[in-house]
Amino acid sequence: MKTFLNALLVKTNKSNQRGFTAIEIGVVLAIILIAAAVLIPILNGYFASSNVNNEVSAMRATLNDLDTRYSRENITAALNNEEIIASRIVSDSYRTSGVDIITNAFGNPIEIDGVDENGLTWETDIPEDVCGEFILATQTMSFDTVSVDGNDLGRLTDLTNSNVTAACTDTATDVNIVIFTRDPS
Repeated sequence: MKTFLNALLVKTNKSNQRGFTAIEIGVVLAIILIAAAVLIPILNGYFASSNVNNEVSAMRATLNDLDTRYSRENITAALNNEEIIASRIVSDSYRTSGVDIITNAFGNPIEIDGVDENGLTWETDIPEDVCGEFILATQTMSFDTVSVDGNDLGRLTDLTNSNVTAACTDTATDVNIVIFTRDPS
């Protein structure tokens, strides 16, 4: 009988040792918080760069479609968002709503104006933290000049990282208005 009670007591003690101690939980939480503190900035940078790449790709596709259309047809009508949406020239990567609203990869508006013989203006709002990266990524496109928040930066192909970064961070807002222009052909 005594061994039965001892066996019962041993089982009871073992069955009460479920769960984790407060120290074990604290250690696990500390590890999770440290990992989050390291990973969150890395992931934010990755997603921002991904949006820059998506925006540049969509821009390039839309410009290529515009150039293809101009080479095929003699366009005399004013080119604007409404015409681009109606003609299905706008990249599938862009969101459109209504007859004249085009939204970029960052959820901000795009305004495209001009006709081939009068040049082209592409205005878009770009978050400050990726503005410089975005502008430098567009240097191989067929734009001639760029301005940020009304400050003319000059020829797109002549820009350096330092003058683009200075222009993009010298603002009071989190979003920069970037205007690309293509000279008349």
